[in-house]
Amino acid sequence: MTKITNWFSHELTDLNVAGVTPEQWCHLFLNYFIPTPNNPYRHVVLVCHDNETAEFIFELCKHQHPFYHTMFFPGLEVSPYGNILPSYANLLQRFSVLHTLTTSDNPTILVCTAESLTLKIPCKKFFIENNHPLNREDIISPRDLSSLLVSLGYFSSATVEEPGTFASKGEIFDIFPISGQPYRLTYFDNMVENIFLIDKETNKTKKNCEITSLNIGPSPAIVASRPYLENFRSKVPIPGPQFKEKFEKRKAIINNLSDGILFNEFPCFLPMFFQELSSITDYFSPSNTVFICLENDKIITSFTDLIEQYTQEYDKHKDNKESDLLLGDPDNIYKLNKPFNFKKITTNTININIDLDKKLGAILDILLEKTETWIARNVGKNLHKTAFIKEFFSFLKNEFQVNGTVIFTYSSESTKKEIAYLLDLYEFPESIYSRISFKQSNLQNGYFYPPEKILTIAEGDLFTRKQSKTYKDYHNVVDLFAERLSSIKPGDFVIHNSHGLGKYLGLESITINDIKTDYLIIEYAEKDKIYVPIYKINLIQKHADSTAALNPANLRTNKFTQAKKRAKESASRLAFDLLELQAERQTNPAFAFSPPDHAYKEFELEFPFIETYDQRKAIDSILESMQKPAPMDHLVCGDVGFGKTEIAMRAAFKAISDNKQVAVLVPTTILALQHYQSFIERFKKFPVNIEYISRFKNPQEVLEIINKLKMGQIDIIIGTHKLLNDSIEFKSLGLVIIDEEHKFGVKHKEKLKIYKSTTDFMTLTATPIPRTLQLAFLGLRDLSLIQTPPPKRQSIKTYIIKQDDLTIQSAIKKEISRGGQVFFVHNRVMDIEKIHHYLKELVPEASIVIGHGQLPESQLEKRITDFYMGKYQILLCTTIIESGLDIPNANTMIINRADRFGLAQLHQLRGRIGRSDKKAYAYFVIPNDRNLNIDAENRLKALQTYADMGSGFSLASCDLEFRGAGDILGAEQSGHIESIGLELYMELLQEAINEIKGKQKIIKKDIEIVIPYNAYIPNNYITDPSSRLKYYKKLSNCYDMEKLTNLAEEIEDIFGLLPHELGNLIIIIKTRILLQNMAIKSIQVAGNQISMNFDANFLSLNLILRDKIVDYFLSHKKQFQLTPTYQVFYVHKSAVTPEVMLEFVGQLLENIKIDNG
Repeated sequence: MTKITNWFSHELTDLNVAGVTPEQWCHLFLNYFIPTPNNPYRHVVLVCHDNETAEFIFELCKHQHPFYHTMFFPGLEVSPYGNILPSYANLLQRFSVLHTLTTSDNPTILVCTAESLTLKIPCKKFFIENNHPLNREDIISPRDLSSLLVSLGYFSSATVEEPGTFASKGEIFDIFPISGQPYRLTYFDNMVENIFLIDKETNKTKKNCEITSLNIGPSPAIVASRPYLENFRSKVPIPGPQFKEKFEKRKAIINNLSDGILFNEFPCFLPMFFQELSSITDYFSPSNTVFICLENDKIITSFTDLIEQYTQEYDKHKDNKESDLLLGDPDNIYKLNKPFNFKKITTNTININIDLDKKLGAILDILLEKTETWIARNVGKNLHKTAFIKEFFSFLKNEFQVNGTVIFTYSSESTKKEIAYLLDLYEFPESIYSRISFKQSNLQNGYFYPPEKILTIAEGDLFTRKQSKTYKDYHNVVDLFAERLSSIKPGDFVIHNSHGLGKYLGLESITINDIKTDYLIIEYAEKDKIYVPIYKINLIQKHADSTAALNPANLRTNKFTQAKKRAKESASRLAFDLLELQAERQTNPAFAFSPPDHAYKEFELEFPFIETYDQRKAIDSILESMQKPAPMDHLVCGDVGFGKTEIAMRAAFKAISDNKQVAVLVPTTILALQHYQSFIERFKKFPVNIEYISRFKNPQEVLEIINKLKMGQIDIIIGTHKLLNDSIEFKSLGLVIIDEEHKFGVKHKEKLKIYKSTTDFMTLTATPIPRTLQLAFLGLRDLSLIQTPPPKRQSIKTYIIKQDDLTIQSAIKKEISRGGQVFFVHNRVMDIEKIHHYLKELVPEASIVIGHGQLPESQLEKRITDFYMGKYQILLCTTIIESGLDIPNANTMIINRADRFGLAQLHQLRGRIGRSDKKAYAYFVIPNDRNLNIDAENRLKALQTYADMGSGFSLASCDLEFRGAGDILGAEQSGHIESIGLELYMELLQEAINEIKGKQKIIKKDIEIVIPYNAYIPNNYITDPSSRLKYYKKLSNCYDMEKLTNLAEEIEDIFGLLPHELGNLIIIIKTRILLQNMAIKSIQVAGNQISMNFDANFLSLNLILRDKIVDYFLSHKKQFQLTPTYQVFYVHKSAVTPEVMLEFVGQLLENIKIDNG
């Protein structure tokens, strides 16, 4: 401590620290040296030798010190001379960091790599000159603000989902600055009245997060403006006549930049746009910054190797007439002259790098021992969890009885509570307790410092190490059908609830008798058209894209009516089956499990991740169900990797704690193997016996397992449908966990029904289920939707590469050389053999197996199982791996012709890797010889820029949910969904359930409302057509007042005060909600008259309602005229305004006493 304090004050040379790992040094330095009074340093720059170490150190330091703002400064991370496209997200991140450093003087911890430290970047002056503070009460019109943002390189957008975008919406103005959060400005005339933060997930204003000012910095796209473009022209001179490819490339780049379009390799070219350049070290003053080079020997070696590699690559291109590379040598991109020439602390794990002829400077040897090693030496670690904890705390109590300090680090409050409980349980006296402290930290490995007898115990030394990845909790409920309709384009197919399948021609504003409103135009067979007013858009659902080979229905036949009738009958049968099973379960007794105990808590702490919101909710719900004396039937739905298996394991542990056995049923052998290995790994510290039955076991082994099951010597048995054989008996079966139930045959399902009536049952599925299906199942089956995405996978690096044999070859060889496996996805069976031959030539040493859906099922399963067991190194396959496959050893994925895939597909495919602690790589291969269409380019950019699941994926995931509904409900229902659409089918199913439960209501969803007011969303209010369509659908789908009020508030929050026309539309929908239980066919307003037309058929089904209506109108003959055909006429004393109509309907409802709840 003294030596470091003296170095801060006096030394001019470097301080060389030996005997510490980067993690240990950062923890020591930030906790013990930074807070010292003699420390003059406001800023700390931590330099790492590679990106993986830098990401790890960033996660460790992020919340380590309350006064320091921690930032990560990424580099290019790929060769500027190779075929892998550099990350635009990294460039945005660099601009964000540089702008923050320029505009803020907060104490900073900056984590970077040697590569990003030396990268040439715009100087500080550029960010100072282009910084624009914006304060509350500033006078700047929305138009002027838009012009300013465009000049700074920002793009106008419908919603602000990424940095460098803005959306001008009248008196509402949204900005997502290059550094910071998205903000919402509200205007009063040309004055900025308020500035609020925006919730990125819901796009709603955070009313409790008002700020007074913000700084708007430049976006990288600013370089497309004139002064920077001139710099580019001069720094990238016109190539000689022999370099035709280079000449054409330069010409195309300059043309694109003149039109404001950036080019793919742009992040590498950034230095070419500036006259004055710096490196990140120039943003810090040596007088108040401490630079720390972690593992300095590795930094020097790896950086020297990197620049050497880049120089060789540049030399290959320099004189190559076929090459189109315009970049100069590495000196143009990196600061190579004395790059590490500053006063610094250097660390190395061991001090072997001593040059005796050189002045050493200050040397500090800190001999730390890992706590893990210290524990293994003194306690031993090959003990079951409970025994290990007991031994450890007993030794700790004895060892620190007289002196020494113990520090426990923890990442969550529950861990801190558990440690405090254990200290209490093992009766630590006050004399020791006073020398024990707790510190919140992401420290992965603790350490012991013998000279001072200081023991730091990390959470991972006692329990399982939590992965240093962060979960985002998404609570935003997506309206599936509104999202889907918002993506509709003219030519797509829709289904109308009354008329069936038609072709959508567009949204058109039509004026009739000076009254303007929007209509959806749908074309049917024989060119028949219907015009659907937007308040009736609830009757419309998107069915398929224009590319689908479908024929519109014929309005002149009743085929659709018949299809609807058949679907209704089928939905009624399904509803009856569901209700019958529910009734049976409620009357049969089952074992009531005890509440979770301390052993369960220890099992919980061994989970290596922080549970997501959905996981916690599901676990609590399942444990609650298990404690009831009736059999549980719980469906857990979520994508692979969203944490369903952990939920199953928690339930299994609870069952075993109460001396019950658990059966895990899976549809395939490979899933049995996967689950077996997952369960073995998760339960390894607990005395639990786990076995599995599959065709890999010989008859003798199977017989032995069957006997053990009968004797109760096996706690968890995992297997395929073989577990349903009559020969298998359990001593005391308490819980059945079944994976993908819909993949089992009818015979097996019948056997499962017998189990379901007496045993707790839990079903896992990776098939996405629509939320509407959740509503239909409400109260019929317990359902947990795990829709919170997995942690942002920092372990998956995503690259877009132009077709290039060398890059693909090195990617495969790199994975194989570390003992891993590779997925090579090629989605065309017809030429998959050709790709097989290509890969054999590219990497002859690799063993390759082909897998696709056209192979016989048993053969495909065998091949995938062989790949899982490591018999092959490359799986060349179609998108069959898109769901349900979990191969932890496969951590490189190459997707051929990625431009042909949809966003959701690419996202799901990529989710198959990065499932272990190894770094994973996804390569999206695009053709080298052609330009991508704009849609494909945007899809790939979105995936590369925003790797986590955000709003960009909500639309794509809707399609998956639509497919999933058919799988869950079975083949028969799937056919009906296909013919009448999912939305209408769900309505019919809900109606059938209500009918059987005796809750049937008359709900008219297609009331005709004819009014003489403009009622629509003006184009200048919501300018983006798809957003307008989405809100039309959301409004139209409101069937209760609360939902409509909340939606109106949301629209006003996002887009500003509601215009008069939209207010009228909301009144129409309120009118429809009020009248939906009154059997009204239509209501019409003309001048001071209101006429209503009741549906005689509906009234004949509900005589009580009919009598109420007739009695009321006949007893008020002066006000109303009632005709024998159930038409009612009313004359008001003045013209009927929208507000008058709403009041009239409300009073009518009250007087007739109709229950609208």
